[in-house]
This record gives sequence, C-alpha cells and structure tokens, in this order.
Amino acid sequence: AYSGAYESVVTIGGDAELDGKKKSAKANRFKPMLRFIGPFTLKKGASATHKIQIPAYFGSARIMVVAGNPKHAYGSAEKKVSIRKPLMVLTTLPRVVSPGESIRLPTTIFTRDKSIRNITVTCSPNAFFTLNGASRQTITMRSPGEMMVEFDLKVVNTTGIGKVKVSVSSGKETASSETEIEIRSPNLPLTDVTEVILKPGEVWNNTIKATGISGSMSASLELSGMPAINLTKRLKELTNYPHGCVEQTTSAGFPQLFLSSLVDLTEKDQKKTTENIRAAIKRLGYFQTGTGGMAYWPGGTQADDWSTSYAGHFLLEAQIAGYPVSATMMKGWKQYQKSAAKNWKVRTQSTQGEFQIQAYRLYTLALAGSPEMGAMNRLREQKALSGQARWHLAAAYQQAGQKETALLMIRNVPRSFTDPSYLTYGSSQRDEALVLQTLSDLGLEQDAFRIARRVAENLGSNSWMSTQTTAWSLVALSTFNKHPKAGKRVDAEIRIAGKMQKFSSNKPLLEVAVPLDKSGKSTVQVKNTGKSMHYLRVIRTGIPGSDQVVLPAQGGILLDVAFADMTGRILDPSVIQQGTDFTVNLKLTNPGTQGVYNNLAVSMLFASGWEINNARVTDAVTAQEASGFDYQDIRDDRVLTYLSLRAGETKTFKFKFNAAYTGRFYLPAIVCEAMYDATIFARSGSRWVQVVKSIPRAI
Repeated sequence: AYSGAYESVVTIGGDAELDGKKKSAKANRFKPMLRFIGPFTLKKGASATHKIQIPAYFGSARIMVVAGNPKHAYGSAEKKVSIRKPLMVLTTLPRVVSPGESIRLPTTIFTRDKSIRNITVTCSPNAFFTLNGASRQTITMRSPGEMMVEFDLKVVNTTGIGKVKVSVSSGKETASSETEIEIRSPNLPLTDVTEVILKPGEVWNNTIKATGISGSMSASLELSGMPAINLTKRLKELTNYPHGCVEQTTSAGFPQLFLSSLVDLTEKDQKKTTENIRAAIKRLGYFQTGTGGMAYWPGGTQADDWSTSYAGHFLLEAQIAGYPVSATMMKGWKQYQKSAAKNWKVRTQSTQGEFQIQAYRLYTLALAGSPEMGAMNRLREQKALSGQARWHLAAAYQQAGQKETALLMIRNVPRSFTDPSYLTYGSSQRDEALVLQTLSDLGLEQDAFRIARRVAENLGSNSWMSTQTTAWSLVALSTFNKHPKAGKRVDAEIRIAGKMQKFSSNKPLLEVAVPLDKSGKSTVQVKNTGKSMHYLRVIRTGIPGSDQVVLPAQGGILLDVAFADMTGRILDPSVIQQGTDFTVNLKLTNPGTQGVYNNLAVSMLFASGWEINNARVTDAVTAQEASGFDYQDIRDDRVLTYLSLRAGETKTFKFKFNAAYTGRFYLPAIVCEAMYDATIFARSGSRWVQVVKSIPRAI
C-alpha cells in the first residue's frame, strides 16, 4: 500500500511469489521441509486436529503454533518430532554435473520393520540423463537397517536442470526420493561473427550454422547504417563476465540504460533489460562502505575512487531514466563525493590518473545537481592537468551550465590518447569514448561524428575489450545517437526459414533473432531496401562441449598447477580413489618484465565428483593466507580468486578437496587473467578424470 512512498528508500520485495507459473533457472537442490497453514479460529475450551501433507522427507522437524485473541494477547508452543516411515530411501549427487559426464548414483534404503525383506528399487531420471544398465534392482534385507545400491548415470550433451527420482516398494510400503541438479557447462560461450556489406538493392543468402552443445546455440542478425558495433556480442561479454567487482557490475548495467537509442527493443527485450538494470542497482548496495563510497569488492571497507564515481554516474542516469534508487545510498554517495572533492590536493608527484579521478568526481557531482565550483576552478588552474582530465572537467562545466567555459577547456586538447591510466581502469579506446561523450553533451555533432565512427569500428572488431572500455563505448555511442543527424536509417527485407518480414527503423541498428532448428541451422535471406549502404553482421553463439580440449598457454605470467596428497606427495588426478583427501596447489609468478600486475583473476572450476573443503567454513583463515589475495569467492563448483603481483613476486594458493563421488568427470582448465589487459594471462590444460572405488573398473 505504501510502496510508492518507500520504494525510493528500500526495495519492496515479495512479488516473485505471486507468479506461481514462474520457473527458476536454477535447480532447487535443497528444498526446505516447510509448511504453513492457517489462521484458524478455536473456541474457548475446544480442540482441533489438522492434517498436513509433507514432501518426501524423513528426519527431525519442529512444529510451532502461534495463537492470539482480539484483546492482543499472544502465546506460542513448539515441539520437536521425528518424521519417519517403515521404508525410506535417500539418494546423493554432487552439487553440479557437466555434459558428457558419467556418475554412479549411491542410493541408501532404510527399513524399520522386520517384515520388510524384499525391496524393489527403481531409478527414473529425466531426459537429461541416460541409464547405463538396469533401471530396476531387487534387494533382500535380512533385518531392519540400511543397505546401499548404485545406478550408473550418464549426462547427455546439453545443459539444464536434471532430475533423478528413485522409488522403493515392498508390499504396501512405498517411498521415493527426487533430486534436482544443475547441469552446467564448465566452458564459457564462444561467439563467431560474419561481416557483410550490402549495397542498396543487394541480396545476401546463406545458411546459418551455430555450434555448441544443445540448448546453448543462438544466432542473430545486426543490420546497421553505420559500421556495425557488434552489439549482441559486446552485451553478452558484459552480462556473461564471470567476475563481479563494482566496476564490472556497473559496466554490465550502464549501457542497458541507453539501448533504446541504438536499437528498437521488443517487449521481451525491454523487460529483460529492465530486470538487468534493477539487479545491477540492487547489487551495488553490497559495495557501499560506511563512508558512502564504493569498495571494489562486496563487503570491502576502503572506497575505490574511480569506481565510486563510475557507479554513482550509473545510478544517477538510472534515476533520470525512472528507475528507483535508494535515497539513503545516494545521500551517502553524494556526501563521500563532496568530501573527497573538497579535500583533494595536488601532490608534487600527482599522476594524470589522479587528475582524471578528481575531474570525473566533479562531473558526477555536477550531474547530481551539486557542482563543486570551487574545486572545479582550482583543478582548472593546474598546469599539469592531463588531456583526459580536461575533457571530464569540461563535461562538469557543461553540466553546471557554463558551456563557454567548457568549450575553452577543450580548445586544442587532444582527442585521442596513448597513455591510459591504470588507476581509472582505462584504455586508449575508453578515453576516446569519454571524448565522444563530452562532444555529444556539448552539441558538437560534426566533431563527434568522426570519433563516433572510430568508436563504432572498435566495438565492431573482434579484438578484446575490457568491461570498462566496452561499457563506455556503448554509453557514448548511445548519447551520440540521440542526435537526429547521428545515424542512417535501416530498411530491409529479411526472410528466415521461408518467412519474410519487412523492417524499417530510424535507429542506427536493427537486431533480429534467428530461430534455429534442432541441429542449430537456419536459412536466411537479407535484402537492403534502403538508399544507403548497410552493414550486416551474422552472430552465432554457443557453448563448446567438454570434448573440446583446452591446451595450456601463457602470456606475461607463469602458472604452475600441482596435485598432491595430504602428505605432500605428487598425485596424478587422472584416477583418484573415492574418499581420498588431496590438495590443488597453484603457483603464480610475475616474471617482472611488465611491472606490477593488478586485478588478476584466477578462475578454478573443479571436477563435479570433487568436493572442496571450504576453509572459511571449516577452518580459520590465517592472516598470511588472507593477505595473498584481495578477494575470494568460493562456490559449489568453483573458486574465484583475485590478487595483485609485484614484479618478480610469486604467490602460492592451496585448496583442499575430497574425491567424493565415483564416476568420470571433466576437469576444466584453470585460468589466470588480468581483467583489464588481455595480453597478461595463463591457463592450464583441460582433461578428463576418474574417481574410482578401491578396485578400479570401467565406467
């Protein structure tokens, strides 16, 4: 009832429960045994009995009753009870599995009645599994107790939510256990792009073939009156990026605020974009420190100045676009920005990155309607002010209503740079996008157009871009394309699988999804019906299967991976006996040829049959271990570690595992990469591994 008054302060939740048809994209692996009934009315002196239908469950439960009367008197009672049946069954699976893996499903049958002897056990997996061997077994129990049987399962070559149901029966007694499990690919999606230039009236015919495992393949067409910007590919790179610092969270959401100025969005796309932006806004709240600034990682205590301005810039633009943003969060952010702007001082050794950070901070305050004119004027007087900082400061004066001063700031200032600052996670392409943003804000369309073409060409290339560069390029192009003279209209006839549609758009980019058949194919015909040249891109995306071998490689950093038992002896992970505890030791070395490496990300996905021993839960992490990394994220199937390495420095990380489940599993490559420099990376090779009983046998 009061959401209109409060939604700008707090997030109003609960709406997801209203949609009973909504299905989770994740497997609900551990379902709570939770039931709620009532309220009921009970007259004085009366008693009542209620029957509650519960799911397949046995174990301990707590029953609670809360009562109240119109006189506002309340009472409660609770009791711990055991829930059990004469015949019960329990199955156990890993947290996740991968396509193509084989796994032995351990199934434990429990009996409490000596009359139950002959028991039929039936395994019924869904379409994501196939059974190797019989689906039904019969066992005989001589006395009450427990007995284990096993079924051999193989995961089909696709991703999704697998379900395995095991039923047991003996006479009138029956029981069942159903487990949901996520089937995820350990590989990241790969995108292939084909480029075609169509003259007016020209027709392009072809058969599109996407590659990848079933369920992961997709294809689309991009048609543009300007050099194509690879919009689909670049957005997927942002939204699928596996690391979630404050800069990358902002980069994923920021461009989506302006997509409508680049392309005509369908209702489905608009809804998805809105959800993504709301999710980014919500997640940013986890990064805010007590001072109001934004830490680089969730829960951090020290604000990262560039990221604080960057995240605040996104939140301000989101507010302008009509998205609810917490007033408390924005108040704290503005207080931090004002304090930092007023207290900023020029040091003797101030770098151009520090000038740029202050200039960007001042721009965001001006955008927020609170320009710090004194700090702006002081920064403007600095003789050593870098070119990038001048462009940001000019944008701040423009936002503060002083366009003439802004124009003076950029007179004879370079528009391209070869000295990006690492403090700002920059690149020469990112800085050029910042120039385009300022020129567009100042209304200098002719100057902006020349840079816009270069920014579009950079996006349209298949070269690597950091998340910040990609996001700023898309945001700057979106701002530029709001001008009526920015781009050329798109007119085309597109026939997909025999069905023809006419398209006409004043937006510079037309995006069309291409439906694929079961084999990942579709026939496509595109005709340019416009009066100008059109740029066509065919974009195909898919997740490679586990049969694709990843070979070791390195560039600028050394990665050594060693497996050892708990005594330190080298262990071959190809075949490990079930129940074995072992360690994976990663050694990273900066050879010192390129100086300090900051923001390194190490992604270690492990085999499905291995369980990690999470030191954060089972042991106290020592100060020495914690100092080795900046942030670490331990999940069910992977460990993501973020760190820095000085020149010549080596760091070693040890992870403990247990070979918990028998079967044949895919072990992905371990990857170390610099998040803002694609030339610095290293990876191990991928392989298949087995977990076996004490006597190895074929799976």
